[in-house]
Amino acid sequence: MVIISYVDFTNQDVVNTVITKSVIGQNVLVKEDIIGHVDKDHISQLDYVKPPDPDNWQTVIPDVMYVYSAYVNVWSTISTEIHILGALRQDYFRNPELLKSYCKIWIMRSDNVVMVEISKVVNVTSSFVRNTLLHSAEFICHFYISPSDLNDTIVSLLSDNNTTYNNAMILHNNIAKPVSYNFTVCLGRPLYGTVSVNWLLEWLELNRLFGADKILLHNDSFSSSLDPYIDYYRRIGLVRLLPWHFPGHYPDIDPETLSYYLQQTMLTDCLYRHQRITKYLVVCDLDELIVPRHPSDYTWDQMISRTGCSERVNGYGARHMLFSEEYERQSRSSKEGNRRERVMLDMTTRTSIVSKYYKRAKYIANTFFTTALSIHNIANGVGDEECVLSVDVAGLHHYRKTIPSSRFKVNQRNPLVIDKTLHKYGEPLGQSLTKIRRSINVDNEKLSNNFTRLL
Repeated sequence: MVIISYVDFTNQDVVNTVITKSVIGQNVLVKEDIIGHVDKDHISQLDYVKPPDPDNWQTVIPDVMYVYSAYVNVWSTISTEIHILGALRQDYFRNPELLKSYCKIWIMRSDNVVMVEISKVVNVTSSFVRNTLLHSAEFICHFYISPSDLNDTIVSLLSDNNTTYNNAMILHNNIAKPVSYNFTVCLGRPLYGTVSVNWLLEWLELNRLFGADKILLHNDSFSSSLDPYIDYYRRIGLVRLLPWHFPGHYPDIDPETLSYYLQQTMLTDCLYRHQRITKYLVVCDLDELIVPRHPSDYTWDQMISRTGCSERVNGYGARHMLFSEEYERQSRSSKEGNRRERVMLDMTTRTSIVSKYYKRAKYIANTFFTTALSIHNIANGVGDEECVLSVDVAGLHHYRKTIPSSRFKVNQRNPLVIDKTLHKYGEPLGQSLTKIRRSINVDNEKLSNNFTRLL
């Protein structure tokens, strides 16, 4: 059963409510008494919590259920699906009878009427990747309303079917929006802790040289030393920064408590947020780059044109190649290896083995065909199977200070090789970084010393 109530503001002295009990193929109208004298200015205090803008984590039930953002599913058919992204305690997935939650929406209509609906959560999905307390969750509700009528809507996740609620989200609806970008980069993990200024700038600039129109960053708690740089990229329209501040007893997003920093929620949020308004979504971490490797290719557009893959593929997969400071030390004298802080353009030594796809790989998803993402590959789509790119065409360059596991140790079967593919970007990268130095009003002498290491 779906309950619909219409709050009419044409008479600001009273709120007239009509409740509709909706069953497929049957509508029965039941009139209810006037519920009180409430003017329009006070309806927000009476009837919904103001949603955060931009989105952020909110608590539904402490230590049990949390929400982050909400979307109209662009693949909705018979009914309109609303997907609320969040987190749920593990035992609720294993015992579905514990979960009795509802979606409540407020539709702000152009005729000065607020329409309210409540619908039971019909499905909760998750991807179990480790035995942690909280997992990424997707709460799905069905509403028999046209998506075109949901353009100015607020949604809340209720822990039961009464009117008690403590969260509210703007309902994002991309169904009728135009394509605005060609490539959007989604950073696969939240920014937190100490991030090198040099590293962040090089990562952002190289992605821009590859063809990024927009880069989405989720921020947990990065250092304030990055503020002038992040602000610069926000001003020029390249970077969008969204908060990723988890409430409750998990302020530091402890990976032992939250399944991979709730990375699956972040990836799904990035996909739904950009579905059909950007053609391609590039997914990688801050120590990774999807690099066009053919000598004549500098951009992702050129790289994709070279693949010969169907235009209806869900996306393009890049195989993993590990570059490491430890490899640099093994291939050079220790004095030279410790002379300066390494950044990506400095690391030219990797092992000869390239990982098979699905192992540490990353990808470029076509948002018109992709329906779900996972960390290392496209999880699902309506197009052709993703095209795995030859290492002559593209590669996932992964830059690490240390070797992550014994699989990457150097031996006779896995010797070191010198790979200077990234050096073709040296001149334009240097020009871009010099421009940034002149644009940001900070200690120029200190910046000059830092940037010299990048050139």
